[in-house]
Amino acid sequence: MLSDVLDNDLIWSSSMLHVSDLYTRTLYLDALVAADAVFMISTDLWVLQDWDGDEEVLQLGSYFHVVYLPRSDDEYGVACMCPLWKAAHACIHQDTLCSFIDTLRCLPLIAPFPAPPAVLLQSTPFNNKYIFSCASAVGRYESGKHVVITLQQDGRWHCHLCCYSDACKHKPHAKAFALAAGLMTNTQDGHQMGAVDYVVGDEESAILVHAAQYGVNMANHRAISYLPIPPL
Repeated sequence: MLSDVLDNDLIWSSSMLHVSDLYTRTLYLDALVAADAVFMISTDLWVLQDWDGDEEVLQLGSYFHVVYLPRSDDEYGVACMCPLWKAAHACIHQDTLCSFIDTLRCLPLIAPFPAPPAVLLQSTPFNNKYIFSCASAVGRYESGKHVVITLQQDGRWHCHLCCYSDACKHKPHAKAFALAAGLMTNTQDGHQMGAVDYVVGDEESAILVHAAQYGVNMANHRAISYLPIPPL
């Protein structure tokens, strides 16, 4: 259950101070919306692309899950899966979600209820070709925790928690989705091949990220995560 994620959460009230100022949070939200880089998986679970506070742009290849569960009219539990939260017990992802929760709850859901083990968040022209949100476990012992899995341009799978480990328990959810959706294929020797198009250089990547900050619509890079899949 998602409530299990909040065992070590930060309990907020409406009077608590934020670790980031309103200008920074507003700038971050504007960049997320412009780049179509915030995803509502359920009414209490979001994925946000990370923020580079020094450059004031979105951080390529970095995404974090944020859970928000109301406790009362003016108090709620919030948990972010980013490393900063573990160290400081507060982060800009939490701040932004809590400050603009009414706005973010107006976003369309990208997954049915209950959400499947893997949800396709986005396709990009960068190193991470397909980006998935995957449950850490399913079934009776489901923890409610999620992790970001990416299928890269070179065909390799990367887990934000387990990196490239073959023993990763999160990647199978994303691989099953990718196979069913035709995003990758099985070869005759049983190996899985991911679709490889091209890798965009750092210069072009920076231009696109900065463009998002100034309101350029990049919605054409986003994929719909839950559609009927035709027979292969």
